[in-house]
Amino acid sequence: MHRPRVALSILALGLACGGGARAEAEIKGGAAAGGSTVSASADAYWHWISTLSFGRGLRLNNPYRLSTQLGSSESLSLSAPYFDLGLGGLVGDPDGLQQGGMVRLSAAASGVSQEVVTPSYLALYRFRGGKMLFGRLGVPVVLRPDANAGGEIGVGALFLVQAGWGLSAEASYGHFLGAATAERSATAVGVVACQAGLWFDYEVLP
Repeated sequence: MHRPRVALSILALGLACGGGARAEAEIKGGAAAGGSTVSASADAYWHWISTLSFGRGLRLNNPYRLSTQLGSSESLSLSAPYFDLGLGGLVGDPDGLQQGGMVRLSAAASGVSQEVVTPSYLALYRFRGGKMLFGRLGVPVVLRPDANAGGEIGVGALFLVQAGWGLSAEASYGHFLGAATAERSATAVGVVACQAGLWFDYEVLP
């Protein structure tokens, strides 16, 4: 008369034991892989950065015959020196590849007033000893004197002098479409720029 009840009790006990063993195996598997299944889902590594740099660019095409023309060439000219302020954030491996984004504001330090805002995808790889390499892919938007937009790619290196700040250097190439001239109905201007400055670093470890 009590056999069905006994059988159900044995079945429930077996399912409970099986579920506990499976959960224990998952925990052990996560620990063997070098992490915790709980902490991996609950915590994340965040890397916040801000930058302050100074640089200058070289125009590879000078269709407007700007006054900073180099030598007898009508193609090469120097851009105005500029200040650059950046702010960004990344996630990923604290000791490896990190990905995120940043926004930079560049302003001419002399000559005609000019401001450029550049939102960018940012990838960074961290090595031992506070050394890092990074790359950017962005869309620079010229706010003034004439509104315009283009594309930009940059690569750079960073060395942390102390925890929290370091020195950075970057080279970039930007490409912009310009207004028509007497010789051409449309113009394109490529700019190679180099800048160096300070990198401020704030990390939130899991």
